[in-house]
Amino acid sequence: MADNFVSSSSDESDVECSSNGDEESYKAINDVLGYQFEPKRTPTQRTEAVIEESSNTDETSAADRVGNTEWCTCSNCVAMDTQIESRCCMERPQILTKMEEYRDQTDSALSCMTEHPGFTANCLNPWVLEVAYLQYRQQDEETLELAQNEIYRHTAYRQLVRWCWGIVGRNNRVTLPSCCVSKIRNTFPNAEGVYTGFRLPVL
Repeated sequence: MADNFVSSSSDESDVECSSNGDEESYKAINDVLGYQFEPKRTPTQRTEAVIEESSNTDETSAADRVGNTEWCTCSNCVAMDTQIESRCCMERPQILTKMEEYRDQTDSALSCMTEHPGFTANCLNPWVLEVAYLQYRQQDEETLELAQNEIYRHTAYRQLVRWCWGIVGRNNRVTLPSCCVSKIRNTFPNAEGVYTGFRLPVL
């Protein structure tokens, strides 16, 4: 099969068909485009990527976010330990979408995601979190040996991601807004006041 084609140079545009006239095979081989079967980013993912990239372009402004809340526009964020966690709900397109949906349905604007009744119902209601935790355990086939409030926090974070981002897939992590994380932590506190914070997945 390798003898069917003769190249006059290393440039693919110079490849010529052999004397057997197998032009259709040549066309089929050379019309294959790399990555043509890869899934495409959704508009939301593209927006998210732009935000992530723009936040990393200016290291000075990124470092300025740590330890203060000057970047917060909802007035409910708290100072976080890392730049990646120092995000306001108003900076997250997926969360803004939920807030806009609420505004359209009720003619009432929200100044922060933590004011959304859906946030309270999905992320702060212990009975909802208990059922959601059982569902996650069934899907993941793992049992977390955690204190009750830690289970609630862990599940509440997952609920917020599922509600606003949909199914992101295993090992795909989303940084949640400081205001939402703070509200969840205050509702289900750690007795020692020690929290893990955002961690990248172990691949």
